[in-house]
Amino acid sequence: KRLADRAGDNALEQLKGAARLGEAEPGPHTPRPAPQRAVAAPNHTLRRFEDIVALIRDHRDAKLLVDVEQFVRPGPVGPSSFEFTPASGAPSTLAATLGERLRRWTGARWFVSVAEGHDGPTLGETRAADEARRREAALAHPLVQAALAAFPGAELTAVRRLGEGAETPLEEDALFETAPDQDREWGDQWEPDFGPGGEDELEPPPGESHD
Repeated sequence: KRLADRAGDNALEQLKGAARLGEAEPGPHTPRPAPQRAVAAPNHTLRRFEDIVALIRDHRDAKLLVDVEQFVRPGPVGPSSFEFTPASGAPSTLAATLGERLRRWTGARWFVSVAEGHDGPTLGETRAADEARRREAALAHPLVQAALAAFPGAELTAVRRLGEGAETPLEEDALFETAPDQDREWGDQWEPDFGPGGEDELEPPPGESHD
């Protein structure tokens, strides 16, 4: 009986070993998993400073975007390299931070360096100069001058484009701010209506006229 039990145990062990061998070495009809293919990193082509700024906007890095727009006087952009002159007040870590973000977003190692001699305007300076030019153009327009004359104490607070491609102040929206005492005098009934003919038409409150 002992010999029979031992023989049975040996047979059981052989069956288990055969099962393990079958799991380790699949037969010809056993499906094999598909090989894993490497995922290619996104191809970012950055040839201009504007491309770098656009990439920062795409990744919504607000702090870096503000620093780049306000403190970077751009130099040349090369293959995975960028050089700039920092404006006054720039963070000392700006070059390192920008290089690290570009490496993370593009998958390539970027060399961002600081150099003297790039004296072009920053994006913030360019924007401020453009806003000043548009303000001067709006103040010189007859419709705006008529509105300021009709409301003594009013100020032009902002000039905003109504749409892309605006080429003249007529295509821009001028915002005015009146003095507090004038608000009490005119109330809410006087609204400037610039007619399609380009003339200043002011409609008085009911029962009153301009005569």
